[in-house]
Amino acid sequence: MPGPIHRFAPSGSRGLLSRILEQPNLVAAIEALPAPALGKLIDHVGLEDAGEIVALATTEQIRRILDDDLWRSEGPGQDESFAADRFALWLEIMLSPPCVSSRRRRCFWLDAAALKDDRVHGQRQRNSCTMDDLDETTRAVLARFRFDAALSDRLRARLAASGGESFTGQRTGEVALPLPGDLKELPALDSSEGRELAALGQAALAGGQAGVVILAGGMATRFGGVVKAVVDVVPGHSFLRLKLADVERAAAASGGEVSVFLLGSHATSDVLRQAVGGLAPPGVRIEVLEQSVTLRLGATGELFREQSGQVSLCATGHGDVLPTLRTSGALARFRRAGGRMLLVSNVDNLAATLDPRVLGAHMRSGKAVTVENVRKVPGDRGGIPARVDGHLQIVEEFRLPAGFDGASVPFFNTNTFVLDAEAIDRDFDLDWFLVRRKVEGREAIQPERLLGQVTAFLPTQFLVVPRTGREGRFLPVKDREELQMRMPEIRNLLAALGISA
Repeated sequence: MPGPIHRFAPSGSRGLLSRILEQPNLVAAIEALPAPALGKLIDHVGLEDAGEIVALATTEQIRRILDDDLWRSEGPGQDESFAADRFALWLEIMLSPPCVSSRRRRCFWLDAAALKDDRVHGQRQRNSCTMDDLDETTRAVLARFRFDAALSDRLRARLAASGGESFTGQRTGEVALPLPGDLKELPALDSSEGRELAALGQAALAGGQAGVVILAGGMATRFGGVVKAVVDVVPGHSFLRLKLADVERAAAASGGEVSVFLLGSHATSDVLRQAVGGLAPPGVRIEVLEQSVTLRLGATGELFREQSGQVSLCATGHGDVLPTLRTSGALARFRRAGGRMLLVSNVDNLAATLDPRVLGAHMRSGKAVTVENVRKVPGDRGGIPARVDGHLQIVEEFRLPAGFDGASVPFFNTNTFVLDAEAIDRDFDLDWFLVRRKVEGREAIQPERLLGQVTAFLPTQFLVVPRTGREGRFLPVKDREELQMRMPEIRNLLAALGISA
């Protein structure tokens, strides 16, 4: 990503700017200028130095100025093209202190694709998109689910400045294979060590020290528009019901009480609340948390629009669980009640049960994080354990430097974690990845954060768990086809857990 832009205006322009800013009734004077005249004034001062003027302009003035300013021709008679560098500079100015601090500032998102299409067809429509342009329902969703407009602007500017290359955040530093002893096997249930760890975990459950986070966000797209959590795995038993049944079983066995936090998105939260509204499993407290929302983007930073013409919303990835636990107050409440650790797993991984051995292994390690890993099978791709500048952490395969073969690491993580509640009660500067997704048959770019990156910040135990079998802990189901394929394993798992289904 290009560094900050530093330019200097001629001294005469600086003097003019000073005289303008000293004028009485400055706001009214700026508002009274026709957009072309204001655009020429900004050009004369220099856009880099005109932040104070831009901050006072109306939305309509900015719209008209941008429509003229972002299209340039190489010469007379030649077609105009979209000025991506100029677009990035405008976004930088809109995020500068004068604009950000101005009470008049509105959240501006330029729709570059719409601007281009309009010019191709000879139209000169107003093609910027502000909060005022969005329908009432969309504005309400953005407000409820903590849409960060400034962040969205920065990500759009980054994408535009890169010329359409989505940012994948290739890992910097020296990346090396894990060392012998970096990964520890989870002891078998019937081994002496396994029984010791189970006793540790059981005592933690009895004391109310362990809670559960079930990741049930996303966009409800892989099961035909139905929220996966409420899809029946077997008749009368949805993914969510089976996950809660496991927690209820563990709470009953320990005699303790377990807090369960369901992480939902703007597409799933209300469905989750309805699903658990009438439930009161003994020994289980259930709370639905709402992760944040953002906007999908097109290839060069423009807003991605659905076939209806509406902007397209998306969830921000499972890495959002960390700030959501804090901003919702859930983590503080959990800690005040004596909670010490949280088992985090995907709603579709029924094998990631509340196993006291895993809790005990986490406690014995003394690490802030425990992450479960399984041995790879053909086709597996995801975050792998690797050492970056000597520090063991999860590195997503798309971040590996050229020349490092991800297949050389025979393990990958299952997105099941045990997190120390005290250790995660802080801010983490997780990267934003611009990930390509198919939406309505077209390619869109979604900003996402990944929970596994927390291992770059906190000491982590890498625990190797059985993938399948009686003690298997990895049975993901991404769509209906995979559900049918895994049904025999699922029924065996439920029988082993004593869950009648």
